[in-house]
Amino acid sequence: MAPTMSEVISCPCLNAKANRHSDVLNQFEELRKNCVALRKILLPDDVWPVFKESISGEFDEARHFSILLSAFKDNCLYKITSPIHKYLLDNQRVKGSIKKGYLQDIKENWIKARNFLRRQQRLREYYGKVIELLIAEWLENQGWNIANLEATCGNSDIEASSPENIPHCIEVKYIGTSDDVFLATVSTGLTKDMFSYLSENIIAQEIDELNRKKIIKSFEKAIHRDLDPFCGANYLLYRTYEAAKQLQKVNNHLKYNNVIVVISNIAWAHLQIAIDDNFIDWQGPSFLDKCHEWDDFLLKEKKKYPDIDKDLQSTIHSLNQLWIIQEKSYFNFSLQCIVNFGIKANN
Repeated sequence: MAPTMSEVISCPCLNAKANRHSDVLNQFEELRKNCVALRKILLPDDVWPVFKESISGEFDEARHFSILLSAFKDNCLYKITSPIHKYLLDNQRVKGSIKKGYLQDIKENWIKARNFLRRQQRLREYYGKVIELLIAEWLENQGWNIANLEATCGNSDIEASSPENIPHCIEVKYIGTSDDVFLATVSTGLTKDMFSYLSENIIAQEIDELNRKKIIKSFEKAIHRDLDPFCGANYLLYRTYEAAKQLQKVNNHLKYNNVIVVISNIAWAHLQIAIDDNFIDWQGPSFLDKCHEWDDFLLKEKKKYPDIDKDLQSTIHSLNQLWIIQEKSYFNFSLQCIVNFGIKANN
């Protein structure tokens, strides 16, 4: 499915280096004109004017900045554009087999969200899409053969064969900075009055009462740094369950079912204790009852998964493996642990 290596290497984005002593945005704009991955997929014409205006303006309270422009400044833009060229383009044209709606999701337009909390939430969602492509190329660089992606109408996030030629269906879940951790980080650089003023403005914009209550709780937790590691463990287990449920919908009895959870470096600091100290019994998984905030979250999610209490263990055990990966720095991944569930695919 990938283009030839000569087609990939020919794009200037893969060797682009920013000159920090000159106008970086102008350099980036020139690069975009010559890179179809930027011009047609990541920053197309309907996004570019708003993107450019947002980047040229002032930082918000959270110091948000474009992922793409930041990567360009740090000379690692190729890590994002390379899988775009490999998997989403054919001879400098966007593939005809791209999943409906995907091209909208992969545009970097989160910057225009109305306040800094919404921007953070949109950023987390957007980066999750980028991570799926990065992990596909990460696997390919380790000898895996990428057969298809959800982005190109595959049945799972990644369909690939291992170096041993075993077919796998893989769901990728990204755990970024939670609202609570994000707000706690923002609050450290502001006075209490400034932080309260920002919180009141954001809460006032929320029409839905449940969202208002959730945001109020997030601000209260942020002020008191009340971040519960048991909630972190439960959330990791929930995201694994969610991925396993998605894989169960796929007719893949001839393939292995794997889940890859990618944890951002900031989120890793919150989850590391739960992972290193084995808070989760993966052979007999259940949610921990020591987390005060968990009941509210689970009650909401039961609308989507009403049988989660009954089928949590069987769903988790429908997997062959769980990989937990830490994103240690800019798009650099480190496999931290593998959980084996012992179920073999039928060959």
